[in-house]
Amino acid sequence: MSEPSPARPVRSEASVGVVQAIIAYGLWGLMPLLFAAMAPAGAFEIVAWRIVFGLVFSARLRSPSPARGSAPAP
Repeated sequence: MSEPSPARPVRSEASVGVVQAIIAYGLWGLMPLLFAAMAPAGAFEIVAWRIVFGLVFSARLRSPSPARGSAPAP
């Protein structure tokens, strides 16, 4: 009997690395545009928003999720 074919083709580590490198270089090239767009905001405002979004993200990670098999206590 033959084994069933996988749903996705298996990629080599080298090809995954090349894709990741292209994405990294693309993001590195877009950074000056991001800095130019953020120029009107001061450093304090940027740090404040990073703190707010970091807290929201951390709270979401810490909250119980049915998908992870944990339910909130009654």
